[in-house]
Amino acid sequence: MQDDFKVPNVFCPECETYTEFYVQSNGFDPVSINIFSRSGALVYKAESPLIIWDGKSSSGHELPPGIYYYVIEYNTIPKKTKTGFVYLLDK
Repeated sequence: MQDDFKVPNVFCPECETYTEFYVQSNGFDPVSINIFSRSGALVYKAESPLIIWDGKSSSGHELPPGIYYYVIEYNTIPKKTKTGFVYLLDK
């Protein structure tokens, strides 16, 4: 696994570009992600070797455009964590 994994910072599920927000592991180790709204509410949570977020909440509701904060943990030894912001754009 690379020391510096890449995570998109712009995402628009309905646009022609920037259509996917995905996080990939080495195919064996699960990746966990928590995505928070600007107010700090947890809006999406997942764990899988490949995570593809479609801009919806964990309960399937479409989220409004805006800035979201993520925490990604690669469950490897040693554990790697990446945090940052993603802009969810509207078409």
